[in-house]
Amino acid sequence: MSDQTIDQLRTSLKQINECMEKLAKAVNELEMIAYRYHRLSYEINQIDVAAFAVRQKFEQVRDACRRASE
Repeated sequence: MSDQTIDQLRTSLKQINECMEKLAKAVNELEMIAYRYHRLSYEINQIDVAAFAVRQKFEQVRDACRRASE
């Protein structure tokens, strides 16, 4: 192999390594985003469950007040 061919291969390998490093960083960022999304989704679900319980209690109290006023 000529020196020029070897230099071109080194340059290509360096570019490939740089791309792989960028991809690895992107994957890490996506994993963090996915984790945050999962946590937010869990928190929103917990809020939804609590809101449903509050709504049920409110309806029970409202119905009891209506019955008491009749």
